[in-house]
Amino acid sequence: MLSRIARASEKRPIMVIVGVGLFTIPMIYGVLQISMSSEMEKFAPEGCTSIQVTGMVENEIGGVAREVVLIEGENLTSANSFRTISDFQSSLKRAFENYMVQIRSYPHFLIPSLENQDENWENLSDSRLEAQIKNLLSMDVIKEQTDAYFTENRDATLIVVVVDSRLPESGQD
Repeated sequence: MLSRIARASEKRPIMVIVGVGLFTIPMIYGVLQISMSSEMEKFAPEGCTSIQVTGMVENEIGGVAREVVLIEGENLTSANSFRTISDFQSSLKRAFENYMVQIRSYPHFLIPSLENQDENWENLSDSRLEAQIKNLLSMDVIKEQTDAYFTENRDATLIVVVVDSRLPESGQD
């Protein structure tokens, strides 16, 4: 069968080129019509409850776009790491205050408890701060909140930033 097609193609190369051209032209048109979308609303059926709730959340808080910062290192629960992550989180808040809805990392869940102490946590010695961090991370309530921010062996942690997805166009501030 293939040998007959090959012989016919060999005898009539112009017909093969015309046939391929006739097949290719509609394909080029079809390729130009392809578009990509990652918007959840376009894939879910109309009237879907989850889409309606997402729309209400976007209208209420301004957006649900999430950015995640991964931090890897040894002993991320050390006083130095804790302070560095907390400072980085604070600098992100200051730099992007008009664009951020929320920012979370494991220090976010520990700082309120540390601030309830008699002494400012920022002034604690490294050993005292590390002891308090270790104690807080062992508490069930805080452990539940922070486990999602750590890998199992705690050699990586996350900072999750919720960004306003309805940013103003440039020049419209």
